[in-house]
Amino acid sequence: MAAEEGLGRGRDGLVRLSPILVLDATGAPEPGDVASSRAGKIGKRWRFIVEFVAEQFADPRRAAEVSASIEPSAQVALAFPIYRYPERRSIRVVFDLDPGSEPFCELRVVLKAADQPASETWLYRWTA
Repeated sequence: MAAEEGLGRGRDGLVRLSPILVLDATGAPEPGDVASSRAGKIGKRWRFIVEFVAEQFADPRRAAEVSASIEPSAQVALAFPIYRYPERRSIRVVFDLDPGSEPFCELRVVLKAADQPASETWLYRWTA
């Protein structure tokens, strides 16, 4: 187990990647970090919850400009809520995966503001 955790894989199988981000001299805000993620099965679907934290999310105005981009290789429910918690400096994304008969599915979630990344990318590979 320790060897797997050293590779960035936690006990729950979720993988955390470090962001690659080049900031310019304008003082762009730090990107949000993935604070936690959870997954659970609901019927034939899988529900995922990914929480991002950053100082910029403490400002309700700036947090309101943030949207989530989800890139699946299988079908994801079209409507997914985004919960903003300025007091905790966090944004939580909730979405469902319906893998159908697919043996695996790769998922990527990133927060965006003004069409630019506002967080690191959360990456998960679901397998049947």
